[in-house]
Amino acid sequence: MYFPDEESMNKFGREFNLTVMNHKYEVDWLYTWLAMDHFKNLGASKSYAKKALKHVPIIGWSFYFGEFIFLERSWDKDSKIMEECLNNLKEYEDKICLLLFAEGTRYTKAKFEQSCNFANERGLKALKYHLIPRTRGFTYTVDQLKDHIKSIFNVQLEFETEGKNINKPTFTNILKGKPMIGHLYLERIPIEKVPTDNVEELNDFLFKLYEKKDVLAEEFNENKTFKTKHTIEVKPRLVPLLNMIFWLIVELTLYTSTFYLLITYKFYTLLTSIMIIFGLIGITALVLLVRSTKAVRGSQYGSAKDDKKKS
Repeated sequence: MYFPDEESMNKFGREFNLTVMNHKYEVDWLYTWLAMDHFKNLGASKSYAKKALKHVPIIGWSFYFGEFIFLERSWDKDSKIMEECLNNLKEYEDKICLLLFAEGTRYTKAKFEQSCNFANERGLKALKYHLIPRTRGFTYTVDQLKDHIKSIFNVQLEFETEGKNINKPTFTNILKGKPMIGHLYLERIPIEKVPTDNVEELNDFLFKLYEKKDVLAEEFNENKTFKTKHTIEVKPRLVPLLNMIFWLIVELTLYTSTFYLLITYKFYTLLTSIMIIFGLIGITALVLLVRSTKAVRGSQYGSAKDDKKKS
């Protein structure tokens, strides 16, 4: 993790903030979790997410119980959902970190071309490494929370994706146990420096923020690092591993004793049925999990279909 100043390093995860992050990789949300876990505030990490993710095995369920804000990409519905959920967040005593992907969907080459066309048609400056951010959700969130959040954090995640022994940052590679190193740039912008009372100025603030993200992406591509004064290397923690091993032993003990009883009493048909059902559930869950994290599965950013949906 790279911090441009000491204030950014000392206050991330320790105050109510809105985090604006680039949306390029399948595992970007996971690296934000790792950052929050390092500062021992993972339980207060919230995010906007598309409604379909709620039903994804394991991850979607954790999103649901973590009180993430699920959106349907329909402003008539989403504005009501956001109002209710943001009002709930205002009541929390925890130091909430609310994550927002202002691009609205993950970066792909096809979506980037659509984004450039979208920018040209509307007289906007096209970005080099990002999609044009969508401002409505951002401005609405800031307006609703401006009296509660202390800062906006500009978070930029980058990976080295080329070279020997470098694994691509995909969820599939995580499931295979392949190591990968994410580089997180975290910059604190005090809420006092954000034009919270003027929508046009707030839109301009977001566009300039993404122009800076472009500069950061360029810097990382050239140097394979961010040039900052403060750096923290996050190392694996032993406690989560021990916790997982403990519950794995408990589960295996229950399964083993159950299978032993079924074999002892010669309930072979029931045993076979249970094994088949468990196998099908496991395979289905794994397929849904991997498919839902693929970058190509997202909104039709800037396409004719997208414009028609907006109109």
